[in-house]
Amino acid sequence: MIALSDIRVTFNAGTPLESPALRGVDLSVPTGQFLTVIGSNGAGKSTALNVIAGVIRPDAGRVVADDVEITSWPPHRRARLISRVFQDPKMGTCEDLTILQNFALARGRTEPRGFRFAIDRSLRQQAVERLKLLDLGLENRLDDKVGLLSGGQRQAVSLVMATTGSTRVLLLDEHTAALDPKTAEFVMNLTRDIVAELELTAVMVTHSMAQALQYGDRTVMFHRGKIVFDVCGAQRAAMDVKDLLDLFRRDQGEELSDDALLLS
Repeated sequence: MIALSDIRVTFNAGTPLESPALRGVDLSVPTGQFLTVIGSNGAGKSTALNVIAGVIRPDAGRVVADDVEITSWPPHRRARLISRVFQDPKMGTCEDLTILQNFALARGRTEPRGFRFAIDRSLRQQAVERLKLLDLGLENRLDDKVGLLSGGQRQAVSLVMATTGSTRVLLLDEHTAALDPKTAEFVMNLTRDIVAELELTAVMVTHSMAQALQYGDRTVMFHRGKIVFDVCGAQRAAMDVKDLLDLFRRDQGEELSDDALLLS
């Protein structure tokens, strides 16, 4: 599980450029839940993801993972619990290393010192077993450099590597935004299956309102640094994009104006 309690973040505090990014955000995502997060540019959704990952330390509030407070933990200390897949497929892998070498780096996040970067039979077997799930034949290309893979293949490998080891919380930062629609659907279905298989707590930021409703168990929307609605269960299952827009209009008394969000 992951929980944010009264999280506050202000950029450039005390200067003419002061900008509140999160204004007392409370959010609890129980173990095994797949949460989707939407919001316009600057709404606070990516800042919240960065707070969970430890990239941004909040000015106030608490971050808890699996009942342990991790507010002060740096990103590398959180890596045994929390993994992240980014929008750019290149950010999750090293293109000059082979697929197997990338798996060794991924294992290095969670293994004790001394075992981190060893490439042995068990690692090779683990990589083969995990890559077979993709049905892309990549288990037969372990010695190929990752830079030879397509964007979709690379993102699929990033997802598999991110969920290897002791990861309990998976952060997905618009991880299909750079992919074509067919490949994005493949990666999203893979994401859904892996989250369910491993019973992960997943938080996915997306600009696609349709995607936010199609996948996961629950959807929240950020606006001006706050969560403005939180839908799940039967209410969410019955909703479409128009219903989300109507809910925003009714609750906030204004129209959503972010073209990227409206047109995605």
